[in-house]
Amino acid sequence: TDVVLLCCSLFKFFYCSLSCFSLFPSLYSTFATSLWELQKHFPDDKDALNKIIHCLQEMNKFHNILLEQCAKTVLKNISNFLKKDIREVKDYKQIFMKISENYDGALNKNSQVNKNRPQEIIEAENYVCSTKSQFQHSALDYVNYVTLLQRKKRPEILSTLISYVSACSTYFHQGSDLCQDYDTYLFKELDEEVNVMRTDYA
Repeated sequence: TDVVLLCCSLFKFFYCSLSCFSLFPSLYSTFATSLWELQKHFPDDKDALNKIIHCLQEMNKFHNILLEQCAKTVLKNISNFLKKDIREVKDYKQIFMKISENYDGALNKNSQVNKNRPQEIIEAENYVCSTKSQFQHSALDYVNYVTLLQRKKRPEILSTLISYVSACSTYFHQGSDLCQDYDTYLFKELDEEVNVMRTDYA
């Protein structure tokens, strides 16, 4: 069905995205490590570099938290929806198709019974009644499974996306708060010092 294909493509896309994003923290850590090495060559700016590195490390922590939240919410929820809810419908569809085939076979056999053999007629009719009852019950069950899936898909997918947006919102708020904490020093005082340095050699 369309919802299965949509969920599968959504899961694959998000998994690939997270796989790409997950490379970022390790590369970012390598970048921060190289800044520690840089301190050796800038002894006069050790305090400034320490603050910059600390700020970058905190940003990296927030990024890791975002990745964890996405893995816990989006990937887990979609995976559960695919493996549990959609799998149940698929599995029961196979059961329904098997029972349908049995019912079709019973009807076909009944239509070909020799009318001169009463015992065979009775057996064929009993088999038709039995398979018909199984078919009716399985049809109701299958419709019930499909109906439940149709009702469940909207809240499941929407709640998953809301969780993802909420995780992103938290990530950006944390980054914004962190930048505000460093605003006075990094973006004002240090920036002014850099401008003074530039005028000195201009």
